[in-house]
Parts: sequence; structure tokens; C-alpha cells
Amino acid sequence: MRKQIWNSKYGGIGGQIKTDVHLPGLISQLVKKSKIILLGVAAMAFLATLSSTVVSAKTQADIGPVDEGDRGGRPVPERPIDDGGLRPIPVDGGGKGLNESLSKARLVFSDINTVDLDTTFSLHLMLEGEFKLAGWQTDIAYDPQVLPLLSVAEGNILPNAFFQAGEIDNQTGYLKGLNSATLNLGTVSKPGKLLTLTFKAIKEGQGFVRLDNTHLGDAQAESIPISVKDILITVISVPASDVNMDGITNIFDLILVAQKFGEKNVTDRTDTNGDQIIDIFDLILVAQCFGQAAAPSVVNQPESMSQLVKGWIQLSQKVDDKSAEFQQGVMVLKNILASLQPVQTTLLANYPNPFNPETWIPYQLAESAAVRISIYDATGHLVQELDQGFQANGYYLGRDRAVHWDGKTNSGENVSSGTYFYRIQAGQHSQTRKMVILK
Repeated sequence: MRKQIWNSKYGGIGGQIKTDVHLPGLISQLVKKSKIILLGVAAMAFLATLSSTVVSAKTQADIGPVDEGDRGGRPVPERPIDDGGLRPIPVDGGGKGLNESLSKARLVFSDINTVDLDTTFSLHLMLEGEFKLAGWQTDIAYDPQVLPLLSVAEGNILPNAFFQAGEIDNQTGYLKGLNSATLNLGTVSKPGKLLTLTFKAIKEGQGFVRLDNTHLGDAQAESIPISVKDILITVISVPASDVNMDGITNIFDLILVAQKFGEKNVTDRTDTNGDQIIDIFDLILVAQCFGQAAAPSVVNQPESMSQLVKGWIQLSQKVDDKSAEFQQGVMVLKNILASLQPVQTTLLANYPNPFNPETWIPYQLAESAAVRISIYDATGHLVQELDQGFQANGYYLGRDRAVHWDGKTNSGENVSSGTYFYRIQAGQHSQTRKMVILK
């Protein structure tokens, strides 16, 4: 076929403009766009039909009186939720609820009962049971004083759908106009997620989330009998260290954190410091809050970490409940302790240096051993010998664990200013360093 070109000339600034339009290509693009538009129109028509052929989910007995001055005449729930159970949606036109046993399809929110104050969280609306879904619509009422709504996202239950996210009104606590319809002739019968709501907890107390004006339809725009379950969420202010939120920080909170040690992209309470990584610092935050209400500063010294983990392991052995989860947490703690142990026995620099009259001599042991520190003067004469006995492997760095020398000889006399040498004997390892006394 000969290529058809449409030439047109337009006068204007800068002279004539020549436009070449390929007619078959243009027609093809218009047809594609028309199909998309028609599908969208068909979906909107389906939703309109569904809305007009079913009765509203609200009845006077269910939701209470209508306040025309609030929500533009929309009924205001007299009670936020119906005792936490499933409630059937009436579709018979008489305002009477269906028997719950006849409602084989169920709309339920994800299982979130408690959230922390000042946190953002996602609530999923799931469709379960038996159904053949082609489209749905709903409004959502919520408590904006406790749980303002931040955003709405489409779910995955209708993979090829025309979705409208509705209008969020955080003044009245109402999301109006949520709907979705498939853009093909088929239906979906596999359970899945209708949508995701993102809230922020801004006030302690209880906040409700309630479905309103909810309808599900099949391919013939006939209503699908459903039961829905509203949700009541409690917002609490709990220290990050109280992982299981039982009012006390103890070894059980530590075990919950240890079970996820090393995991990334964590957003639950086991990430106690909020960096989305479960590591030693999360464990420290919990352990140092045993019996406390506020989080202390993080300890960074390997010696302190090692001693903390040892204490945690000893405590866990006293309260072991013999469960597999508990044993897993203890094993993680033991692995952490092993990773914190020195890989080489080393005599470290004394501090202060120079000193007068006392100093501390730190060291680290890769293996448990009998430890002795010997001090010599510049001529090699033994001045003092400090026997530490048998010591476990680990770090001996702080003043509470390092060897202390008061600047005196074995006979109790003060040594004079000058250079001295100190030597460690730990098992088969020996090492010598230099220090200075200035008076």
C-alpha cells in the first residue's frame, strides 16, 4: 500500500510550518486511545449500575441518626464499630441484614490491634471467602483525632482494573468514593487485597476504622452478599525497649530482638532504635532498660558489649521456658558473644602515661589463661609483680577490669621518676611495653 502523507501549511511567526501526518498510524493510535476511554467509561457505568441496584450498607438501626450538618448529610455512626465481629451487609432492599451464614464473602482488615504513638502504619483491607468479583465500592469512616488518614493505595485483587482512590477528609474522618472495576469481561475468585490505607497515630487512645456504603458486584452487576469486620485500634506510648508491650522490659523482650538478629528492612518493635536493622545496638537498648522506663545511651566499647551479652546469657538460663523460639534467641546471643571475643591476646598501652602516682594496664585475652603482670625498672630489676589468677577470655580494658598499679614496689615503697617496663604472661603468650613516671 502506498504511504499516504497529509501535507498542510500554516502561516505564522517564522514562516510556514509543514506537518507530515501518517494517516494509518494516526488512526491506529486513535483506536487504541478510544479503547482505553471506552473501557474506563464501561467501568464507570458498571460501578454506577452496581450502586443503583443495591441498597446502602447503612440502616437507621445500624448507624444511628443522620446529622445533615456533618459530612454533607452523610450519616454519622452512633457507635464506631459493632463489637469487633462480622456484620452482614443488607442487599435485599428491605433494610434487613443477611444471615451471616449466607454471606460467604468477607471483608476484613489486617490484624492490627495496637500501634505506638507517633508511628505511621499500613492497614490492608482483605477480601476472603467465596465470590466472583468484577468490581467494588466503599466509603470508610475513621477517627481523625487519633488516626488521621495519610494515603490510599490500590490492592492486587483486580490486576487489570479502573481504580479511583476517593477523597480523604481528615476534618470529618471520612474517605468517600473508593471504587474499582475490572477492565475485562472476567471475574476474580481468589482472595486478595482490595486496598491499603496508611494512617498516623497522633494521640493515645482508641481509634476506629469502619466500612461504610460497601458493595461488591459480579460481572452482571449483581450484588455479592458479604459480611464486613470493622476494627478498633489502640494507640499507646510504650518505651522502645518494651518490645512485647507487657509493661516491663526484661529478658523476654531481649529474646524477641535476638530472634531477628541480622535482619534488614525491619519495621516492627524489634527494631528498637528505628534504623530498620536488627543488630547489637538494638539488643543493648533493650538490656540496659531492664527495669527502666527510658532508653539509655548506647555502649560502644567491645568490653562493655561482651560483658552485657554474658549477663544476658546468664539471665536467660535462669528463666528458660524451653521453647524453640527461646532457644533460638539464646543461641543468637551466644553467637554474638563469640563474635565479640578477641582474636589475639594483646598487652595494650597503659593509661595515663606518663603518670603519677598510679596507672592502669589493659589487655585482652583470646583464650582463658592465668595472667601475671610484672614491672621492671630500666636496669631490669623486678619492681612489682601483680598476679591476676586464672581469667576468662575477653577484654580487660576499663579501670574496673584492667590491672591497677599504684606506683609502689613489692615492699610498699614509692618508686622514683623514670622509665619502667611492664610485661604480661598469659599462658604461652608474653609481651612487654614501656611506661613513664613523672613526679
